[in-house]
Amino acid sequence: MLDRWLKEAHCASKSPERYRSRFASNVRRRIIGVLGDVPIATIRRGDVSRCLAEWEREGIVAATRNIWVSALSRLWVWGQDAGLIDEAAPNPTRRMMKPVRDHSIDFYSKEEIAAIFAASLDDRALHTLIAAAVYTGLRKGELYGLRWRDLNAHNGTIRVERSYRSSPKSGRARTVPLHPQLAELLIAWRPLCPSTPEDLVFPYVTADGRARTGESHRDNDPALGALLRRAGAHIRQKPHVSTDALPSLAAVGPLLRLALWPPR
Repeated sequence: MLDRWLKEAHCASKSPERYRSRFASNVRRRIIGVLGDVPIATIRRGDVSRCLAEWEREGIVAATRNIWVSALSRLWVWGQDAGLIDEAAPNPTRRMMKPVRDHSIDFYSKEEIAAIFAASLDDRALHTLIAAAVYTGLRKGELYGLRWRDLNAHNGTIRVERSYRSSPKSGRARTVPLHPQLAELLIAWRPLCPSTPEDLVFPYVTADGRARTGESHRDNDPALGALLRRAGAHIRQKPHVSTDALPSLAAVGPLLRLALWPPR
């Protein structure tokens, strides 16, 4: 059914081919990947619940889980319209999407920040990635897209030109400040950073030890989710820092500097 949808379904996106590719990837990796190669028409609510439980276990946020459930729903409705699924068959995704918290006012407190930094001390790569996220406010795709040439220690700036392998979400490059304590961490991280052709600051390392550009929201999510749970912090789409927490960054500075001793 998915193959027919890719060929026949109307797509109103500005980039139809990119949308179709991402849609197919979501269905294959996130739904079929959990349930096995089962016909879409045989999926039931229990199967959707199984997918949701697995995604939550991996640390996938509710907004992303909803996107994947929505993809299955769209495929199901199209299948009914195309006569591939009985019109009377109930949509297994009905009322399965979860409410999403308003991330625009969803902040990490100074206590959560300190706990996250402390919990990540035994993982240099993840510790530096978390520090960069907190100090810059960059999205994960933007962090995975950073090249060392994007960092300008002399001017104290970071040039954000990519999200993963494409442009940032806004479609435009921008410049953000490089905090001195983050600069210290990055200096210590550079000689330990796995080498990649793109000279990535935060390459994603696969299970077999290959370093590459992170390619999707899946990459590193289990590790990040596990880290945040150990720290007792909620999993958020983007790690905002509240105004009240900003003065406390000096207080967590010693935790950051602990990562410099000894170099790994």
